[in-house]
Amino acid sequence: IALQLQHATNPIEIPLRLGAWQTAIQVIQAFPLTGVGLGYQAYILRAEPYRVPTQFVPLAHPHNSYLELGAMGGLLLLCVFMALLFFALRQTWRHWLLLDTRGRSLLAGGIGAIIALSINSLSVNVWTLPPLAAMGWLILGVISSPLLTARRKDQGSALTCQLTKEEEA
Repeated sequence: IALQLQHATNPIEIPLRLGAWQTAIQVIQAFPLTGVGLGYQAYILRAEPYRVPTQFVPLAHPHNSYLELGAMGGLLLLCVFMALLFFALRQTWRHWLLLDTRGRSLLAGGIGAIIALSINSLSVNVWTLPPLAAMGWLILGVISSPLLTARRKDQGSALTCQLTKEEEA
């Protein structure tokens, strides 16, 4: 914990991080469609000519998942990523409207985790760090899965069939 506090209160940390973000923005401006290539070695080598003075140390990534995707993979990759995230959260919202209180409480945990990952990705590379990204995509897949509401729809159609049979009799 002491190391984390020392890291967080280091007066050099904020200017360095802002410099890393400015460098990433300059890289995106230079390579808007294709980026510099996926991988930390590609970024550290190809971002060097665009490094701003406030980023006084070469960094392998810009400490922001969204800027990292834009700088390494281009704006098209960033747009696809944001579209996937938006689509999955929209599906999750639809499930929220259909589920009962018990289901909503479980869904809220997943939504909270995805929101926390997305906000945290503004200052670190959460969505692009494989162990954390894998958990994020797993959670996002579960909470946006159509299987969450499939049983409820099947129960509703079974009830409709039963009522129709009773009316015919």
